[in-house]
Amino acid sequence: MMKRSFFHLLRNLLIVVLKVLLVLFFIIGKAIARIWSWARSPRVPSFSLRSIRWKLSGIRIPTYRPWWAYSVAAALMLVLIVRLMPGSIGEIRPAYFAADLVIPPESHRYIGNDSLFRAELVNMGHRLEVNPSWILAVMYHESRLNPAAINHRGSGATGLIQLMPPALKDLNKRLGTRYYLSDVKSMSAIRQLHLVEAYYLMIKERYGSIDNFTDAYLAVLYPRAVGKPQSHVLFARPSLHYRQNSGLDMNKDGKVTVGDISVRLYGMFPDLGKIDLDLALSK
Repeated sequence: MMKRSFFHLLRNLLIVVLKVLLVLFFIIGKAIARIWSWARSPRVPSFSLRSIRWKLSGIRIPTYRPWWAYSVAAALMLVLIVRLMPGSIGEIRPAYFAADLVIPPESHRYIGNDSLFRAELVNMGHRLEVNPSWILAVMYHESRLNPAAINHRGSGATGLIQLMPPALKDLNKRLGTRYYLSDVKSMSAIRQLHLVEAYYLMIKERYGSIDNFTDAYLAVLYPRAVGKPQSHVLFARPSLHYRQNSGLDMNKDGKVTVGDISVRLYGMFPDLGKIDLDLALSK
C-alpha cells in the first residue's frame, strides 16, 4: 500500500492552520467589539477621547453582539472550511471520481497521453468484461498510476498494480516472455496496461468472474478471496500477513475480512460504491 501523499498531509496541515486562525479571528473580533463598545460609551472620559469620539460620531459601527453570536458564526465557518476541503485528519475521503475515468492531476506526469491511456483502459475493460473504472481505481490505490512504483515495505511489488515476483513468473509463462521486475519498472504506463490485462484475465480463469469493485481489488490483494462473502477472512492476528495489512482491519477486531475491504474501498471511492449498489439491485 502506498502511504498518504505529501499533498494530502499538506492539506491536513492547512486545515489545522485555518482552524487556529479561525479561533484567533474570533478572539480578536470579540476584543475589538468590546473596545468599540467602550469607546462609544458616554462613560468614557471626554478629556481623553473627545476628539476620537467626535470623528467616530458619523461612522456606523456595529454594536457589540453577545458571545454566543460569535460562537455560532465561528462554528458555521469551521463547518464550511471542513466541507470544502476534503481529507481532514481521521477521515477517508474520495481521491477522485473514478467512475468518470478522470485522471487525478497528481498522476498526469506518470501516464503520458491522457486520452490514449483512458481509451486503452476502456478497450481493456470491454475485453475483460470488467468495469474499467474499477481497474483504474485499483491502479490508483496501489501506485497512484505510477508504473515505476515500488512497494515501500520491501516486498518487491512493482508497477501499476504492484505485481509480485510469483505473479510475474506466472505471466511470463502465460505470455512467453522473460520480464523481470526491473523491466516492469521501466515500462510506460500505457505499455504496462497489457500486463495488467493479462493478469486480470489469468485471475478470472482461476477464480471466476469479477463482479464488483471489491473483487477487482481482491484480484490484486488476495485473488483466492474473489467472489467470497463479506464475512470471509483474509488475514487474522497474529500472522505476518495480518501485521502487513493491519490497516485494512477497519473495525479493529483482529481480522481482515472482505467486508473490511469493501468499507475501505467504498469510503475512498463512493461513486463506485453507488455503481455496485445499482448493479446489485438490478439483478
